[in-house]
Amino acid sequence: MASKEEVVQLKKVVQELRKGQLDILIRLETLEDKVAALEGGEVTPGKPKEPEPILTCVQCSAEYKESENAEGGCKYHSSRLTSAGWEYMYSCCNQGGRNYDSARDLPGCTKGKHRSKHHTEYFYAAYYFHMSDLSRKAKQLWLTMDLKDHVTECCEWAEVGLSDEGKVFILVGSVRNACGTCAEFSSEELKQCKEESFTALQMSDSVGWAIKAEIQSSDSEANAITVSIKSASSSIPLVKRVGLHFAGDIPMPGKVECLSDPSPAKPSAPYTIPEPTYEGPVLDPGEDYSKDRKYDYETETTNDCLLKLQQHGCTEVNSSTFKMKNGKWNNLFTATVKVTNTSQANLAVTDVYGEYMNEAGEWVKCDDQWIGKEGRRGSYNWFDSTSFNMEPASTKTLAARLAIAFPGDPPPSRYDRCRAHRSLPQPLHLRVTFVDQRGGTAALEFEQGNPPLDLATRKSRDKDWKPLQFHLFADDAKKCMRSDAAIYYDDDGILCYRPAPCGSCSSIFYIGSSVASAAYKAKLAGKEEYELTGMKTENMGSTVRIFVVGDLETGVAYAVKVVITTPTSSATGYYLLPNDDVSLASMTVEPQKVSVNSEFTVNWSVPRASKQDRIDIYPRYGQTLVGYEVLGKNSATIGSIKIQAPDAPGQYEIRYYPGWLKGHVTGYCHDGYWAPTTFTVTPAYHYTVQQPQ
Repeated sequence: MASKEEVVQLKKVVQELRKGQLDILIRLETLEDKVAALEGGEVTPGKPKEPEPILTCVQCSAEYKESENAEGGCKYHSSRLTSAGWEYMYSCCNQGGRNYDSARDLPGCTKGKHRSKHHTEYFYAAYYFHMSDLSRKAKQLWLTMDLKDHVTECCEWAEVGLSDEGKVFILVGSVRNACGTCAEFSSEELKQCKEESFTALQMSDSVGWAIKAEIQSSDSEANAITVSIKSASSSIPLVKRVGLHFAGDIPMPGKVECLSDPSPAKPSAPYTIPEPTYEGPVLDPGEDYSKDRKYDYETETTNDCLLKLQQHGCTEVNSSTFKMKNGKWNNLFTATVKVTNTSQANLAVTDVYGEYMNEAGEWVKCDDQWIGKEGRRGSYNWFDSTSFNMEPASTKTLAARLAIAFPGDPPPSRYDRCRAHRSLPQPLHLRVTFVDQRGGTAALEFEQGNPPLDLATRKSRDKDWKPLQFHLFADDAKKCMRSDAAIYYDDDGILCYRPAPCGSCSSIFYIGSSVASAAYKAKLAGKEEYELTGMKTENMGSTVRIFVVGDLETGVAYAVKVVITTPTSSATGYYLLPNDDVSLASMTVEPQKVSVNSEFTVNWSVPRASKQDRIDIYPRYGQTLVGYEVLGKNSATIGSIKIQAPDAPGQYEIRYYPGWLKGHVTGYCHDGYWAPTTFTVTPAYHYTVQQPQ
């Protein structure tokens, strides 16, 4: 095995050989140009030479003459300009800026020779800018295609079109934001094709994906361009061909054909899913005891007690904490009471105690009680004892806290701590009694009512997550908490999965592309189910998991399975994924022939609709958008809309583009349109009536 030093030495030798090869090629081109000039009679003795042409470097945009093109005269970047947080950076030199245009124009960090034509011999950033500009500023796009690779999780893509310079270009790459390579051909080059088929460009990877573009010709003239994309996850490539002909010297597109499609075969019968299952107790939310409560009772006095009591405000439960006494936890109830001395003399309150009514209707003394005053920000200042003095005809607003012991530990959730314990009756009747110095008593009765348990239901989830497609829940009877999961479409029509273990629903997952990848992995593993482990959520001992259910024969994901497990129960449910079958979509145009700029009606029927769906108008066999209409509030599975015709006569095509499809399968679904329908736009005729002489 070669040592590291030997490998480094060999790499240096390879680099030197490449430089030498480049110098030889440049010298050879120069000599060939001189020979051609002499043979053509352009250089004659005694005649002055024509001025040397000034070239523009494709690497640094500088102007130069080939005779002055020295090594090191060109400065370029050897990496792409990428977004890094708030800035755009070149990784080759860590230069950049917040503005894209200014960062793009930063001087290069790598030195070399100027080049007047784009090449792929080594990496330079301007090449990727060139390809990006080709795609963005294309005069016409004839063919666009892409394919998701479930092995590399990338999207191989290709574009064929006409540049604003009148050249036919072919762009291919493995991911949209990191282009691969391009090729450009002039009309003269395409007209002089002598081979029946030659490879315009190709790229591949050791993983197994490959892209190849070929130009077919007949009668020494190109007549079609075929592009093949093969992913590592499929043995069948996606192959499309666009026809090519010439109108004078202008290349024109022909018919676009799909020669091979790696889409999985359709099942022989419709898919079915099992019924949901549930094991364990189901919580009852209970009645709403917080409503219609009696807040103010008359003071009940004995032995001519001179105190008058009046409740002030509602009853607070627990204040988010519990009291431990004699080895037992206590429920704490705090009521604000106005205490008035109705006499004209000083009065001593010797004791205060609390009671509650049990399920048998008997008053039982509370386990403890405190008297104090309410402080700032909801705090309380408790007295050292339950006895105090009152001045003549005075009123004090006091807080009375009653403690009732309950079995077991306090509930863990903060929500349950603001409720009376489940062992206490509802509504709970409480009574606080003040004893004066003469033994007289003044008592005030009040109620505490729990609101119902906050349990998520399909109805409550549908208010926020609409339109809801699937809902499943499981209850934890010990904590009185519910875990649930929902599947729904967001405003863009994208399928979302939202788990909520113990009510915590902070995570949202877009499951469209994940489902397709998981189905492929399940097929490789020979399993019908594949867990999306990255979407597993847990909280307070409860777990929500999601599985993709796939067809082993076709590799299609047709359902998802959700499993919810709590300490006391479990639930399993299935959701049948929507059948977005293109064959189910249809469109019609009324009338079939319309004059320029006039209105016509488009009718559609599609398997699934969203507000982001569009009706697009393209030239027939072309892919340069000439008009569109976003459906918005008009979106529906069956509907119609009026659209204005283009301003130029010709053959056109109406296409239905589902808005939710972007990112659903490949992330860049150029071919994700439904039900293409052709119509004709005719010139506008103006009739005039000639008046008689």
